[in-house]
Amino acid sequence: MAHYELEKIFSYLIEKSKYVPNGSNEEWGLKMAKAFYDEFALKWVFIDVNNMDYAEIKLLVLVALFMECKEQNRLEIR
Repeated sequence: MAHYELEKIFSYLIEKSKYVPNGSNEEWGLKMAKAFYDEFALKWVFIDVNNMDYAEIKLLVLVALFMECKEQNRLEIR
């Protein structure tokens, strides 16, 4: 499910609206960001989907993925 969630996060969270319309792609992107956070990213980062800028949300998603990859592969980052 992560692939779908990531696709929606990165394609739907472009520009933050003052009010997010119900049923919009933007709302769905936020729901997918929350689901990704709850199911995976909370191990590595804190994401507040209701208050963070979309660039910050996407950066933290990438950080969580990087940290998980680093742990699984025991990568040494210099």
